[in-house]
Amino acid sequence: MNKYEKDGKIAVVVAPKYGHPFVTEWNEKYPQLKFDPVLVEHILNGVDHDTLIGYIRDTYPEIEYFGDGILGIQWVPRGVMFQLRSYDGAEWAEILDLTKWEMA
Repeated sequence: MNKYEKDGKIAVVVAPKYGHPFVTEWNEKYPQLKFDPVLVEHILNGVDHDTLIGYIRDTYPEIEYFGDGILGIQWVPRGVMFQLRSYDGAEWAEILDLTKWEMA
């Protein structure tokens, strides 16, 4: 699986604003979506909404994303375990090392 890496960190695509989840909704069918290096470059370069949506539709034809086009990047250190989380449509990568886990 190709990933976009910079300064020892991996770019993870998320929809950071509340509203419509994006990556978490499609993670099982398209696990590569969260790491897609072309999508990451589009986001980092601030391409227009139509270009972003066009790339998503061309690359992942089953995805129907009509969001406001606000996708973001969360940088996760290479080799660190994380899981995608979502609440009310806002998504983030929860990093295992930074989360306080408890045992019953």
